[in-house]
Formats: sequence, structure tokens, C-alpha cells
Amino acid sequence: HDDPATLLRPAAGAGAAAGTADGARASETGAIPSGAPGLTFLQALHGRHFWFMAVGLFSCSGMMTALITNAVPLLQENGNGASAAALVASVFGIAVVVGRVAVGGLIDRYWGPMVGAALIFPAALAVVALASFSPGIGPSALIVFVAGLAAGAVFFKVASLAASYSGLHAFALLVAVPYAVLALG
Repeated sequence: HDDPATLLRPAAGAGAAAGTADGARASETGAIPSGAPGLTFLQALHGRHFWFMAVGLFSCSGMMTALITNAVPLLQENGNGASAAALVASVFGIAVVVGRVAVGGLIDRYWGPMVGAALIFPAALAVVALASFSPGIGPSALIVFVAGLAAGAVFFKVASLAASYSGLHAFALLVAVPYAVLALG
């Protein structure tokens, strides 16, 4: 159930059905009524989805941080000039923007976790390739672009996954904690 539009509607029978005072107030203000469907924060902590997301975000964030901080020195070590290495590093930022826009469109059409996996796994392999081999500027730029797409996807997916798997009842905490884990990574 990845349709964000249906996630924002109050659930029927939850005390905030359409036509009730809470439902009318929620539709006017955009606020989520107190009876919003979903798990409490503690219930989500006991579920596997929250922990899969937390471990995945921590790992992806570590990969992105390692790439961003080490790409230019690694490329320079392999005999590339500073300006060429900086150009390759700038490709990462462009790819992050493209990744955010592309993922937004893709998760509207396809299952969110599969979209994330389709971007994250190639990015992990790309980072290993960059660290293990001495690719030239062109292949390095492609590797960094693939990793940047994944980075853009990761930031975008947190709220979508939290809403999809845990609902809106404790949405603020279920988004804030994974973002904190992302920052720790």
C-alpha cells in the first residue's frame, strides 16, 4: 500500500471517518487526526520493517559518506588531476538531485522496497569497484553517478517507507529516528 494519497486519508471506523468532525477538520487543515491508523512507535520498534530500514539507512549513509570523503583523494592517488577528480565528485551532487526526482516517480508506480534495492545494490557494487580498481575519469564518473542516484533515493524513501509499513499514528517519530540513524551512519 504505497499510495501516499490514501495514507493521508483518515481511516473509516477509526473515529475520523469522512464526514465526521475530525475528518472534516483534517481535510481543512491538512493535519492528521489523533485517531490516525497505524502503529505506535513502540509497536514499530518491535517489528522487522523498522530495523531493516534502520540498518539499511545506516549502511547506505556510511557508503555515501565514505564515497564523498574519499573519492577525490582516491582518484588523485590513481594519477588523475585535482580538477578532473573534483569534476567527478561534482557528478555525485547532480546524481543526488536526479535520484530524488526519479525515485519520486518510480515509487508512485512500483513497489518501494524494490525501487530502493534496484538503486542501492548497484551503488554498493560501484563503490567497491571504485575502491578496488583504478578506473579512468569516465568510468569513475559513472560509478559516482550510480552512487549519487542511490543517495538521492535514500533520503526520499525514509518517509515513504515509514508511512507504508507503520502508518501515520506515530509518523513523526518513525521518520525522525531513521533520519537520526542516517546521520549517525
